[in-house]
Amino acid sequence: MKTLKKIAAAAAAIILVLTLAACGLPFRGPHSGSVVAGKPVDIPGLRGYFTPQNGGAACTTVMLYVIGSDLETDDGAVTTDIGEILSAADNRDLNIVFQTGGCLEWQSDAFTDGKAERFRAEDGGLTFLGDLGAADMLDPATLSSFIRWSAEEYPADRYILILWDHGGGVLDGFGYDEIFPDSSLGIDDLASALKDGGVKFDIVGFDACFMATLETAYALEPYADYLISSEESEPSDGWDYTEWIAGLSLDPSTPTLSLAEKLISGYVSVDSEDGDVRSLSLVDLREIPYVAGKLRDLLCGDGAPDPEEVASERAALTEFGGKYYDQVDLYDFADRFDTPAGKALCAAVSSAVKLNGSNFYGANGLSLYFPCHYPYAFHDNAAVTLNAIGFPEEYVKYLWNAARDMMKRHEDGIGLPAWYAPDDEFSYEDGEEFLLSTREKSYGDAIIFDQMDYCDIEEIALHMECFDGDSWIDLGYDCNYMFDDDGDLSLEFEPCWIALDGMIVPFTALADEESDVGTVYSYGIVPAQLNSGPIIEVVVYWDNTYAGGYVAGYRMENGNKSRLFGFKPGDRIVPIVDVYTPDGEYEGEYAWGDPIKVTDGRISVSYEGISDFDVRFRYRVGFSSERTGYSPEIEIKASEPQY
Repeated sequence: MKTLKKIAAAAAAIILVLTLAACGLPFRGPHSGSVVAGKPVDIPGLRGYFTPQNGGAACTTVMLYVIGSDLETDDGAVTTDIGEILSAADNRDLNIVFQTGGCLEWQSDAFTDGKAERFRAEDGGLTFLGDLGAADMLDPATLSSFIRWSAEEYPADRYILILWDHGGGVLDGFGYDEIFPDSSLGIDDLASALKDGGVKFDIVGFDACFMATLETAYALEPYADYLISSEESEPSDGWDYTEWIAGLSLDPSTPTLSLAEKLISGYVSVDSEDGDVRSLSLVDLREIPYVAGKLRDLLCGDGAPDPEEVASERAALTEFGGKYYDQVDLYDFADRFDTPAGKALCAAVSSAVKLNGSNFYGANGLSLYFPCHYPYAFHDNAAVTLNAIGFPEEYVKYLWNAARDMMKRHEDGIGLPAWYAPDDEFSYEDGEEFLLSTREKSYGDAIIFDQMDYCDIEEIALHMECFDGDSWIDLGYDCNYMFDDDGDLSLEFEPCWIALDGMIVPFTALADEESDVGTVYSYGIVPAQLNSGPIIEVVVYWDNTYAGGYVAGYRMENGNKSRLFGFKPGDRIVPIVDVYTPDGEYEGEYAWGDPIKVTDGRISVSYEGISDFDVRFRYRVGFSSERTGYSPEIEIKASEPQY
């Protein structure tokens, strides 16, 4: 069962952590909801804070720029969060104002479908302040107008801006507007909007995924003292607003670090039944130009590591949000290089990240965009963005060359992630095929191997089919098996299969092994049609870090197998299955189930029971001697008790 695989992968991750600790390496990543303070370094020439930091702000205005998107349409997530705010806010010296929009179907009657509107939190409810029509919430002018209006109508000693919606890091920026789905707010657009808004903020916060990047912080530094954001994905309803808004309502002059600690700890300490990863950090933006300078020194200064070494170290790093975003932890990147410049960058990051919390290891508070899997996206997108925000020119030129070289590595079939070997499919040479011997044991049947065969096993695949009442549906192959204490392959299998967003899908395993850098991984593909158009292969991946699995992206069925693409919010995929008559004749390929809608570029992966169908399965065992053995086919009726 896959449960065994997940437990094994999780155990491997634990062993890895213990090994690192035993070797004396720094144990940095906070976990289990803890919040860790940064370690300041002396940085000459820092600008002063825009906002008093120790209780001098008698009046505070919080601006919430809320793009409802599919998060509200599908889940009512905005309604939930605004309800938390309204239950906690009660102080005339605390102004909380909202601009809402970008949603086709609000779950609360307070908001109008398809429109942008303004409100104020007042007396436990929302006071309506204006109808903006179908304003594009991802137009920088719309955001800057809201900022100016808020400051003019509700002047204060301290301003906080919270941007609520999907986040896509450096490549995709912030926001998804259902009314204007082709719009986007890149980090350069965000900087432009804040500049035109004319307000200096104490905090700019992203209640959104993947926005805790060095590049985001660099873009916003001239306009705010602090950034609160997440390196990883966030659950749909995002932050817990109740406690920190209540604290701010009680004392609008609450010192920034105290306020942020309450916000971050309240978010990351939540016990999630869904196993959500949570990370949130407070970054001192005044220190970000210094951090960017140290990054430039590491890669472009005297004694810089060889580009080949940088490419190798970059490819080995754990990534946030899978492969699509090309974002890695900046501290972990710097720590790969045992040089004075590498140590200086580590120290600079530890200082700039004033508070950091997560419920998993490896998120140190600030991530870095570094092209690896999608180097073409740098030239098409990121280079323009980095130049627009004034990122250090030498470093941008370095990335330009790095992306070009990485594209060449892709073309040559090298430099790909260790787990991604598109030709490493379950396949067997032509040779002897035979029926494997079975024996009844105390728990049920098992396949018995003699010693020679046992040592000769090269690959094991589980083939699964289900019957929909008219035809047999081929669900594919998985590298999922269990040996008992006697070394026999158990045939006692609980009918379950891979599911995307809870729906059973066809799946073919392609690899199940350990990479040369010690990562235990497995991956495979789900054939599907994308947006009623091309046929694609969705790539699903498990490893030490993501034992529960995740979708790494997709590749074209008839295209370059080494090139992965990322899903975008709003994409719809329909799995495709091979169908056979009860007599075993091939009927053809058919769509399977309802379309799976992609939100935030992510699709959940799980194993679900197949209780509604008759199923049949068999194991296929490949031997290095080019023989192939098959177990007897086992059929389980839907009405029968499951193992």
